[in-house]
Amino acid sequence: MEMFFQVLSSQCSNTLLKRIILVAPSFIPTNLLDHTIDEGMLSPLLSFPDLTKLEICSYHVFKISNNALQKMAIAWRRLQIWEFGIGGWAGQSRVTLEGLAPLVQYCTELVHLGVVVDATIIDCTGQCPTAKSHN
Repeated sequence: MEMFFQVLSSQCSNTLLKRIILVAPSFIPTNLLDHTIDEGMLSPLLSFPDLTKLEICSYHVFKISNNALQKMAIAWRRLQIWEFGIGGWAGQSRVTLEGLAPLVQYCTELVHLGVVVDATIIDCTGQCPTAKSHN
């Protein structure tokens, strides 16, 4: 998968590519931790600022930090649909509630988000956006 992202980044126009949809085989690997997609692997995709849809539908484990999520939010400001994984990330999520704040700030067109959040960490200390009521 890493090589695919590198080739995609080097061979596709960074202004013309709008959607990336990857669907992995329907089998579940016996050891999910051997099938990890981390933030370094995803970094070549940061060169596509006009992405509106990014879906990686697979049973891969995603290891993404709040800092990486912020870099992605800044890079993909036009993103509307963002879906990572279908297998629950095997309990490996490093994204916390505070890590979602940049998505609200930068990805103003986002209508669908599919990431796993580690809700065991309460780190929202006034930096998290609050919902505004609209009359």
